[in-house]
Amino acid sequence: MSDAATRPVDSDRCMNPRLDRLQPYSLIGAVLFAHAGIRPGIDLHAQTEDDLLWIRREFLEDTRDHGALVVHGHTPVDAVTHYGNRVNIDTGAGYGDALSAIAIEDGNVWVLTAKGRVRVSR
Repeated sequence: MSDAATRPVDSDRCMNPRLDRLQPYSLIGAVLFAHAGIRPGIDLHAQTEDDLLWIRREFLEDTRDHGALVVHGHTPVDAVTHYGNRVNIDTGAGYGDALSAIAIEDGNVWVLTAKGRVRVSR
């Protein structure tokens, strides 16, 4: 067995340097992509990485307009769900369930399936 196979992995060092340069969110037009969501009422540039990656209840329960449609995961749902101010696309792929892909055009959201687009109603 080689030394590389028995050497412990440094989990703090990213294996792909490009991933280290990624921002914790992406704003494209009027759509904001963030892993877990945002802290409601806080300017996007003042959001903490901890909130963007881990927030749950405060974000999930907030029905206010966030200024952009927030696309997020982190909290599994049975199907892609559009709440008006946010879209949860976490359908449990991390637990062995289906990975969902979506398309967003003119504020409308569709799930992409093998049979074509399926509109996600609000």
